[in-house]
Amino acid sequence: MKLLMPALFLLLAFFSVPAFAQCCPEGECPGGVCPPGCCEDEKCDKAANVFEVSIEGMCCKNCIKAVEKRLKKIEGVESVKVDVEKGKAWVTMKEGKTLEKATVEKSFEDTEYKTTSVVKFEPKKEEKKDGEKKEG
Repeated sequence: MKLLMPALFLLLAFFSVPAFAQCCPEGECPGGVCPPGCCEDEKCDKAANVFEVSIEGMCCKNCIKAVEKRLKKIEGVESVKVDVEKGKAWVTMKEGKTLEKATVEKSFEDTEYKTTSVVKFEPKKEEKKDGEKKEG
């Protein structure tokens, strides 16, 4: 019983942490997808073929699983990360592949989820703070 409680605590602690809080192990985000604010800009630039999908209708962990499952069935998808609070999914496509809104809409056509946009993910570059030298 003494070992059961700490093990249960660790299990609950690990699985209750949002997926993005666990990002960047060993310097790179899983699947090459670096959500905004997660990594340094140079690491985010490695996510060259990532699309940000805005999805309405998600509210829980079951939604995350359902959305991931649907998106992973699309041809050319390498990996998927879903953030239910932001209503977004970041989809990494295989090299040379692209993701179209119509394709995502079709994958959700018999569900309660609605795709509002699909755009190429571009990490936001932070401006230099006062006092830092600008290169150039």
